[in-house]
Amino acid sequence: MFLDDYLVRTMLLERLVGVLVYFVLVISIYNALKKCTSKKQFNLILNVCLIIIAVLSFIYIPSNDADLYRWRRITEGWQGVSFDAFFNEHLRNSMTPVAYLVMYLCAQIKIDGFLPALCSIVFYRNLFSILKDYQLNEKEDNFQDKTSLAFFVFMSSGAFLEVISGIRCFVAFSFIAKSFYYEIYRERKMIRSIPAYIIASLIHNAVIPIICIRIFYMVFQRATNTKRKILNTGVAIA
Repeated sequence: MFLDDYLVRTMLLERLVGVLVYFVLVISIYNALKKCTSKKQFNLILNVCLIIIAVLSFIYIPSNDADLYRWRRITEGWQGVSFDAFFNEHLRNSMTPVAYLVMYLCAQIKIDGFLPALCSIVFYRNLFSILKDYQLNEKEDNFQDKTSLAFFVFMSSGAFLEVISGIRCFVAFSFIAKSFYYEIYRERKMIRSIPAYIIASLIHNAVIPIICIRIFYMVFQRATNTKRKILNTGVAIA
């Protein structure tokens, strides 16, 4: 009886199965990426992975201390609330109106798994787009080795649980990561990233200090003399 109660209370078996499924998914996709013969096939494999991740996110059951559990309880009171009333009560005075708007719309659907699934799709779509762009522009023939390893390392970081349980923070960071990649690696002008910066800051304000650091670094990053390089390093560390 004690063991049964413990297993039901902790959902230990369900969590072990979830970890095992995620492990098998990552290993399988890693091997598939490593063996793919074309860049089109590479993109298809990542798209399939994204779909499976969305399904796992949809059936995820959060613990009582997860942000997702708390937001589900809060958004239950938003069901059936008119948009005008919600705007006046929440959006107008919120520092993160994009996040509140998305959660409000998900609450109207009245499907618990929709919000974490949507967050995982946005997050992994942003990050997978970096891998897709890299392999698309990579001139080496063995692009699979680099990108498959990058996929494996990233998927092993533990971000998945944070994305589907924390909801807002990592989704906002994914927009920043994608923008930084295109600015630094593809040398895209920073002005083109402004919409992504605005969206990210309106999802979670934790990204604002990172954006500020990026702006300061951009001012000095093209320096060539030694003194300026030292200053650049100090700004980046700060």
